[in-house]
Amino acid sequence: MDSGIIIAVIGTICGIMIIVLIGILKKRKKGAKLQSSAVSFGNVTANRDAIVERNEAIEWWIETGKESALCDDCRATLKKGDGYMVGERILAIGDEGQRITLSPSLLCYSCFARYKKAQQHE
Repeated sequence: MDSGIIIAVIGTICGIMIIVLIGILKKRKKGAKLQSSAVSFGNVTANRDAIVERNEAIEWWIETGKESALCDDCRATLKKGDGYMVGERILAIGDEGQRITLSPSLLCYSCFARYKKAQQHE
């Protein structure tokens, strides 16, 4: 074989390998961005706004050792690791403005989304 052909083949193979490697690195960078903006545990993924609530829920699951629990608002069953832990909340009762302070609550995704939406409107 001619040495020029061998060099051309090696150059082509190296070029293809570089292109493939660049593609892999770009995918890893995109994946890293996604991982840094989301936390996943159990069946729940949370964005950056909910990281604190997810971390507190995870700590609660670890501390209690429970395999399941109920959402403190809608009573839906949560599997181990699911949900969001929100701090003390104030519940207004009736027209007279009576208020009850609720202890920290474990919420399912739907109830947590309503809670966050209500917080935005306050």
